[in-house]
Amino acid sequence: MRDLKVHWSFFILSILVGFSSILAGQGKIKGLFFGDYYYIARSHRNTLEGQNGFWFRRIYFTYDYRWNSQFAMRLRLEMAHPGDFTSSKTAVPFVKDAYLKYHTNQLDILLGISPTPTFAVIENVWGYRAVEKTPVDLQKMGSSRDFGLAVKGALNKANTINYHIMIGNGNSNKSETNSGKKVMASVGYYPDKGISVEAYGDYEIRSAGETRQTTQVFVAYRGRRFRAGLQLVDQQRHQNNTITRFQIASAFAVEQLTPNIYLLERIDRLPKGSAGAETIAYLPFAENTPATFILLGVDYTPIPEVHFIPNVETIVYDTPASATQPKNDIMLRFTVFATF
Repeated sequence: MRDLKVHWSFFILSILVGFSSILAGQGKIKGLFFGDYYYIARSHRNTLEGQNGFWFRRIYFTYDYRWNSQFAMRLRLEMAHPGDFTSSKTAVPFVKDAYLKYHTNQLDILLGISPTPTFAVIENVWGYRAVEKTPVDLQKMGSSRDFGLAVKGALNKANTINYHIMIGNGNSNKSETNSGKKVMASVGYYPDKGISVEAYGDYEIRSAGETRQTTQVFVAYRGRRFRAGLQLVDQQRHQNNTITRFQIASAFAVEQLTPNIYLLERIDRLPKGSAGAETIAYLPFAENTPATFILLGVDYTPIPEVHFIPNVETIVYDTPASATQPKNDIMLRFTVFATF
């Protein structure tokens, strides 16, 4: 109870400080939330079939402050209901972003908890984090944030060839737990229109002598009414002279049907499944089982800041050579997404 009071005291204090700064013309507050009514029509866990309810999967409260043209900072708090289907807890805020940024010419230097280069561009092109995480994020093969030092910028005057390099703890926005670090880097070609290409790689030293190495290629097309992307991922995990590999092949497409209606579809192929799949929040997968994830949805946007998105997520598992095949997973959701 004491920890909860501390969290909320910090949250309320941040709001008061933020509003005070805004009234003085020194800062900017923005935020978002998304959540669903969900119904689990089918699950590899018999105990989850038929379960339904309402939840918030994310709430952001962001405060941006700029001292001058070179120095700025961001503080972002995140809240969400637990997605393990067993916990009954309130949405407690925690620090998602907290960094100091120095900008000069075509270079940004960020110190603190900031977005990683792992899938920031992919998430932007996909555009529907409110519906589902990007594949590497969903399968817990990488994190959207890390605590460390990042350098990002452009390699040409047109700002179409960009890079993002970061060295961090490797423990997301949590505190450090070992002496190892994680190095991440991406470089890509991102024109305003047409084809975009990005290459990414990272190397992480973890606890218990484990190291991980990830390589990723992302290709996207962005047009006026249609966009699509293809992502290929390979991750090698080395421990005790043993190498375990996980791969993902993912493709998505988003089409604007009318000024207010969009059709979205995505398919992820996991030829070897993923480790820790049962602990994936809001959508657990069967552990280490080859699977195909399919997402279909329709986005109705009455105004640009509000989205109503009915969608269905299906996980189809391969038939194993021996052992019992898990039942496929089917989750129906009505997602609401709003920004301010």
